[in-house]
Amino acid sequence: MPKIPTFEAKGRITAEAAGVRTNIQVSPFQTPAGELSKVAKVAEDYYIKQRDNNEKLEARKTFYEMKAESDKIVTKYKNDSDEFNAVNGYNEDFGIYKNQKLSQIKNKRVKKRLEDLLSIDQSEAVYKIKTNSFKAFEINESQSYNDGQNILANEYALETSEKEKEKKLNQRIELAKEHGDMNIKGQAWLDKETFKIKSDSVIFDVDQQLGLNNYNGAKQLLIKNKNNVDSDEFNKKLLLINKQFSEALGNKNLDNIFLLDQGSTVVGAGVKNVDGKEITQKDLEKTANRFALATNLDGSLKYETAQVIEKSVKNNTKVPFYFETLDAGGNVTDTSNQNATLRGLQLYKTFKNQNALQSLTSIYKLGKDDLATYQRLDFGMNTMKQTFEQAFNNELQYKNNPDKYKLLKADGKAVTAKVAELDFPGVTPFEFGLEFENEQYANIIIKNVANNTMIANGSQATALDFAKKYVQENYRIDDFKQLVPINKAYPSYHDAAIKLYIKDLYESGRINKEQHKEEDIIPVYFTEGSLNSNQGFILRDKNTGVPLTIDVVDPAADFDEGNYDKARFTYKDIVEKIYPLMKDQRYKQFVTDYNRIQLEKQTFDSISTETP
Repeated sequence: MPKIPTFEAKGRITAEAAGVRTNIQVSPFQTPAGELSKVAKVAEDYYIKQRDNNEKLEARKTFYEMKAESDKIVTKYKNDSDEFNAVNGYNEDFGIYKNQKLSQIKNKRVKKRLEDLLSIDQSEAVYKIKTNSFKAFEINESQSYNDGQNILANEYALETSEKEKEKKLNQRIELAKEHGDMNIKGQAWLDKETFKIKSDSVIFDVDQQLGLNNYNGAKQLLIKNKNNVDSDEFNKKLLLINKQFSEALGNKNLDNIFLLDQGSTVVGAGVKNVDGKEITQKDLEKTANRFALATNLDGSLKYETAQVIEKSVKNNTKVPFYFETLDAGGNVTDTSNQNATLRGLQLYKTFKNQNALQSLTSIYKLGKDDLATYQRLDFGMNTMKQTFEQAFNNELQYKNNPDKYKLLKADGKAVTAKVAELDFPGVTPFEFGLEFENEQYANIIIKNVANNTMIANGSQATALDFAKKYVQENYRIDDFKQLVPINKAYPSYHDAAIKLYIKDLYESGRINKEQHKEEDIIPVYFTEGSLNSNQGFILRDKNTGVPLTIDVVDPAADFDEGNYDKARFTYKDIVEKIYPLMKDQRYKQFVTDYNRIQLEKQTFDSISTETP
């Protein structure tokens, strides 16, 4: 408080008379005492104002503190769609907190100010809670409505009975009525929603027919329910039906061309498809791709890769998916995907087994580097018995240092000399049939094995010795006088069984005798090595190299396993068709006789040449 000034007299006492009486009047406040009273009033007002200000500040600070807590409680009940529960919950939660805080305030004036502030704020808080509850109700109810419609729509989709479908449709409409009543949406909304529900059901039924390729049924259904479908949606769906029907009919026409091997004849001849457009090479490629990627219901491929390759070659067209696979896999780098290379190699092997490697350059235009990569990988795995990972790593080294490995090649004369050293039990080297082919084959094997071995040790002599030993241990001369890989899965009577099977085919007239002689028919082996179990042979004429056609006439346009490439026998075919010879009794006798002869030979060979 300000200090009240005090007055001190400065005069002195005199002997003069007390004073002189006059008519002059003076205001009491103009006296020193009056001035003192004014100062006291100002000080009192100042004190009261400061007190009020401090109390207001205290009340306001506490209010904002409590308001923050109030807002938290409001947020707590934000998603409560039950308005009564939310309001009561707020009043209870905040009431406990408010009473606790008010009890701590001793100043009645501060408490009164705070209560007044809280009263106004609580009204606003309750309003917010009611608003939030309404919004939450709208959200929850709308979500429930949408979920219900989706469930009923799915049930509608699964129904096959028209009666049950109609029932589900009516349930959807009733649910819409209930939703509209609860949210006071009005008749206009209900009419619009009902129309949409009916339209969705019609469109679903139409799409279902399209999925079954029932284009006539889809079109009839759409037209029948025209009044229940939005005009724009009707026109779009009708255009789609017409487009898909035209495409399906066009694809059917292209499929027939593909199956009949007429692709090379049709393309460039001005032949038009059902849409009036000329059939192009691109159309054939798309067709081949469809066959390559077609799947059964279980996700498995509908057609074997070998089948598609055979048909695509006959139609003089490539399969884009195969090209992409081969191209991606042939690019071996430090950052390449080994799985992509493996897929490409598997496909390359299938082309090889189909005698279709030439198509990779003539039709597919596959790069020489990619082909060379697959050839080296194939050789490493099937000839040198490397794992895929080993063959891949060798190829990677070669790709990273091509100049270094190009210098590591066995001398041609040294290779030829090593071929001449080959020794097979019971056979004089290269004095058997097909001498030139066998010598060439042996030369290629020894050269490649030696070259690959030199990459590891760098010694030509060591590499050639290894290659010679490798050929003698892994190859044999079969009964057809061919140099062939040893396959431990084949029994000792394998060659004789094939000869008997060829004889049976020839004598039964299933091989054209005018084109082929029985003694000229040989099995040319193929194998997928460690990639899969696809191994066997193709019956060919050794003079022409052409695969045989078993049965004089094959049914045209039949694209199934039963009539596909009958000259090609997998291991499964060998076991099921050749070994038992269709369960002919002659086969049983043959096995008995063969085993007896083999036993006689073993007995004879076991007799010692030394004098007892």
